[in-house]
Amino acid sequence: MESAPRTVEVFGDDDVPESVTWQAVTLMRSEWPSLFAAGLRWITRPFEEDVAPRYVVVRHGEVVMSHAVVLDVPADVHRTGLRVAGVASVLTSPPYRGEGHATAVLRAAGGLVDEGGFDVAGLFCAPALEPFYARAGWSVCPGGTVEDDADHASTDLRMMRFLSPAGRAAERRLREEPLHVGWCW
Repeated sequence: MESAPRTVEVFGDDDVPESVTWQAVTLMRSEWPSLFAAGLRWITRPFEEDVAPRYVVVRHGEVVMSHAVVLDVPADVHRTGLRVAGVASVLTSPPYRGEGHATAVLRAAGGLVDEGGFDVAGLFCAPALEPFYARAGWSVCPGGTVEDDADHASTDLRMMRFLSPAGRAAERRLREEPLHVGWCW
């Protein structure tokens, strides 16, 4: 069968098609069912408008093959004193994995981060995904992450990019010390 032509699109929260948000949430439910065990159980959008989500998708027609979300993480969530972009929900639907779609959405998300006036950008991932994100310029932060409601550090790997002079000045601290957050994006 012929491979589907790929388009990479970026949508703001005000113009993202409902079909994109539904497919994104469905993929999140399949990939991370534990997230939907409590308060997120009935969500219909990956993120609320208060984090100014920008959706990066690779799709063929109406079919979302891969997506990521870029967030403007509120200062009371990360408490770093910096302007933080979060990259979240980088996922590719199983039938389309291994075809470069996640690389395409991560590249486009990186462009949004670079152009957004942020000091730093962060993401959380499984440790096995470190090489994938490292190839795209993300650095491991071995200090770990602790969510407010957790009694132990997250098992997810925190990776960051240091973008502005203020972000680069805080790099050593952000890499080596635990980051205390209201929630991991």
